[in-house]
Amino acid sequence: MTIAIATADLDWVREDPKDQLLKEALDARSLRSSRVPWDADIDWSSFDAVVVSTTWDYHERIAEFLVWIDRVAATTTMWNPPELIRWNADKAYLIEMSEAGVPVIPTVATPTVGSVIDAVDIWGVDQVVIKPVVSASARGTAMFQGDDIIGISDHMASFPDAMIAQPYQPAVETTGEASLVYFNGQYSHAVRKVPTAGDFRTQTHLGGTLSPVEPAPTERAVAELVLGSIAERPLYARIDLVEGVDGPLLIELELIEPALYLPLCSGAPARFAAAIAARLRERTHC
Repeated sequence: MTIAIATADLDWVREDPKDQLLKEALDARSLRSSRVPWDADIDWSSFDAVVVSTTWDYHERIAEFLVWIDRVAATTTMWNPPELIRWNADKAYLIEMSEAGVPVIPTVATPTVGSVIDAVDIWGVDQVVIKPVVSASARGTAMFQGDDIIGISDHMASFPDAMIAQPYQPAVETTGEASLVYFNGQYSHAVRKVPTAGDFRTQTHLGGTLSPVEPAPTERAVAELVLGSIAERPLYARIDLVEGVDGPLLIELELIEPALYLPLCSGAPARFAAAIAARLRERTHC
């Protein structure tokens, strides 16, 4: 079996250890793998499967990326599958999950500042977080006072598509976010992400810190509710939660190319490789 680990042809992506750790874990199972830029001009059908891994520029080329996933999935197996990727690429999925009963931070998706201000009034909050419906690595994510019509309007005007707005969750500054990672629907590991002082964004390139953590039972329960609401079982999923007034709330469900924090958690690369091997066996037996 030969597996393509889809990546991006960028220096800073090549420096990340995620793909190499996965490759070594696959090697230990006698599964050959190669890192391949997702936009490479190659015959993808030569691979038995493609794992979308570090395609970390996809949000800047979203139309091209969505064409690519459909084209490649027509020739070989892709994980996660294109239907999940396409659904997960637009953050408006959070609204759908909330309507399905998942505890999600209240979310509106809109191209107009008026709808954001109306939502802020309904939520009764002082601060609101705005981000593009298609984004990654905190690109375009900003916090405003709820009555800052000019600031919100100017920010939204700098992005061509709709934005999502959510009430700011103060707990992110203290307890941060819990990120729970699942392979084939099974819990693998978790980390806690805490922003640097004076910020609310937890990404490490913005000064956030990461540490392995054992999630609370309430966090596990919400994460499994999230997984149970997805149309099909993903090969990998990262579920980001923040503590709300009444318990954990979903911030993001990452099904496309998430950082999985493999270097931080013992056995995580091996569990990822085991999940891939299990998927290959399932496919063979079908």
